[in-house]
Amino acid sequence: MRDAGAKAKKAGSAAGSLTGGAIPSLDWDGFYRAARAIGLSPSEFWEMTLPEFLEEIAICEERTAGQSGRMTAADFDDLRDWMEDSK
Repeated sequence: MRDAGAKAKKAGSAAGSLTGGAIPSLDWDGFYRAARAIGLSPSEFWEMTLPEFLEEIAICEERTAGQSGRMTAADFDDLRDWMEDSK
């Protein structure tokens, strides 16, 4: 993960030097973590442009709409009951 931070700093400083430092600071580490969470490889992430990455995030959000990916309290209770019944 250190590599991601170094690349992020390099990308941020390069972008800042091209625009005279006027570009706002972006959370490249957060972007990298989000990319890994949706299944992008490190090389895929670093080869993308920011608009391409944002499109990938939008596609993922559309695909998973209505799915929180987290257990609710009721889900947990059901699982616990199932585990106790299977003993």
